[in-house]
Amino acid sequence: MQANLREKVFLFMPSKLLLHPEINVKRNAPLNLVPENKFFFEHEFEKSFPPVYLYNLQNTNVSFEAVVFKNMQVFKPSLVYSWQVKDYNLIYLLKNYLKRKKHTLAKSGKYLLACDVWSNGYFHWMCDALPRLTISKNMHSDFTLLLPEGYNAPYIINSLKMFAFKEILLIKKDSYVRVPELALPGHVAPTGNFNPAIMSAIRNNFFELYKDCKFEHGEKIYISRRNANYRHILNEDEVLKVVEANGFKIVALEDYTHEEQISIMKHSRFVIGCIGAGMVNTLFMQKGGSVLEFREKGDGYNNAYFALTSAVGVNFLSQFCECDRSRYSNTAIQNLVKFDLLVDIPELEKNIELMLKPL
Repeated sequence: MQANLREKVFLFMPSKLLLHPEINVKRNAPLNLVPENKFFFEHEFEKSFPPVYLYNLQNTNVSFEAVVFKNMQVFKPSLVYSWQVKDYNLIYLLKNYLKRKKHTLAKSGKYLLACDVWSNGYFHWMCDALPRLTISKNMHSDFTLLLPEGYNAPYIINSLKMFAFKEILLIKKDSYVRVPELALPGHVAPTGNFNPAIMSAIRNNFFELYKDCKFEHGEKIYISRRNANYRHILNEDEVLKVVEANGFKIVALEDYTHEEQISIMKHSRFVIGCIGAGMVNTLFMQKGGSVLEFREKGDGYNNAYFALTSAVGVNFLSQFCECDRSRYSNTAIQNLVKFDLLVDIPELEKNIELMLKPL
């Protein structure tokens, strides 16, 4: 019996194909970095990312959450982080086997999965899933893409037009699929980090996809979160007076189509905004431009947009702000995302002067 168990475990060992070798990236320091803030960024100045593989798995399962599992084991490369295996544990696996409906896919088909449990959000679709789709693009014509039901946001639907899959198959809620042959491109970089060449390819693919859209609001953009549920600027009225006096157009990105959002950013050189998903669109700014990001004082963890702007040749500035969580009843995890900020106005004026100064 012990031998049989061992045999079942080893059946989950996939073959793999190298898609991209290990890379090292170097990032320029923020333009306004002062010695007392160096601690929050210096660990990001140089990074190494491991090789990216395409995993080929036989007779495996994919859940509605895009978790790959077989023989009571989760395949860790299908997760965002390997430690998430504790969340997709025995109870989770039994729930799939016992309570969810299984759909067995055609043996003649070849299937590809490039999303994970977080991919339905804007940041993680644009910055994690699309790089995986882009790095495996040359093989798509032979494959059916697996996608959880509910991935129906316009930015997802439109971005899939950039790829030539045979078809797209939706994994229905409260079900899982049995896949005879599954291709799983690994994460191109740990979430919040970026391969510059891949991000440039995504940028150019969107420019081609939306080439007929000429919508713009000028070179100076302030991204407001006035319509968001959290991460508001508490003194935004004061902030708006300063940015408008410096020629910035006030934009709430959710008021525009995805096509218009990208066109607005394509024409921009200077962008100011609070840390949040809207800052993903700095991916599409003019190279050599500058971004000023408001973030919580003491935050040396959330450096995704510092990394993103560096990957696409955009300068970065950071302004640390006093944080207020009094509006929220947060768990420890929610504390990372649910808060409001108070912007120091004299410091903002200095940062705008610096970002607009010719380099």
